[in-house]
Amino acid sequence: MARAWSPSAAGAPPRPPGTDYLLAHGTVVYLRAEVGTLLGRIGDARTRPMLRGMSRAERRARLEELLRERSPHYERAAITVDTDRGATDDLAREIATRLRT
Repeated sequence: MARAWSPSAAGAPPRPPGTDYLLAHGTVVYLRAEVGTLLGRIGDARTRPMLRGMSRAERRARLEELLRERSPHYERAAITVDTDRGATDDLAREIATRLRT
């Protein structure tokens, strides 16, 4: 089975040549989520250096900005999975199934 890569908010994959490298060497999976979902997942963002110390409104604005910048790179993924709804196990099964096809 080929390795699967999932771009994260860490910033490395969406910057060329990162995206090109990942696309050339594996199957890229974009785990897409709405900004509201992301805000709920990160909470107060104490462990997120780019968002730490910001108000919720500031975190929302920054996430919206990052998604605008990065979406063109993320959208190049071979597989996109919307993660706003659905149990983690169901999403994992969907990814596994799509990787096999």
